[in-house]
Amino acid sequence: MPPDLREPNFYLLGFMGAGKSTVGPLLAEKLATQFYDLDLLIEDAEKATIRQIFELRGEHYFRARETELLIPLTRLHHSVVALGGGTFVQEANRALIRATGVSIWLNVPLRLIQNRIQDPFSRPLFRSPREMEALYQQRLPFYRMADIEIGITSESAEEIAGNIFDKIRDKTPLGQ
Repeated sequence: MPPDLREPNFYLLGFMGAGKSTVGPLLAEKLATQFYDLDLLIEDAEKATIRQIFELRGEHYFRARETELLIPLTRLHHSVVALGGGTFVQEANRALIRATGVSIWLNVPLRLIQNRIQDPFSRPLFRSPREMEALYQQRLPFYRMADIEIGITSESAEEIAGNIFDKIRDKTPLGQ
């Protein structure tokens, strides 16, 4: 039986620096709903930054915690959730997301992400532009599995939220 998506959640995914946390509240406002940022929820629960969690507990712990905190979000209805850059890469997370909502990939070219992330050393999974590009390339096949792709070049956050809103209206019961 397919999932009941009459009141789906809307999950924003994409590489770090794609704008998920910026666009998410704007989209939630357009949809007249709540916004949740998974990375911020993890940091709040752990009383540590993502980088600190990686350094102190490791990636395996972080990914388990990420899934643990994603589960209650999937029980919501008609909410906007900004995922972490690697959340959608995990098969279990993709299954949860697919069963409860619509995944929306903010497809930002790597060169634009590199411009946005001024301090690559602030990120826990890479220490150089080469490592950043390798991680980006590794995640692309997973991002391409999203239900909706939003290509981003120079649009403002408000324009991106509007574009997503239009696509959601076309692809979900909201438009009926």
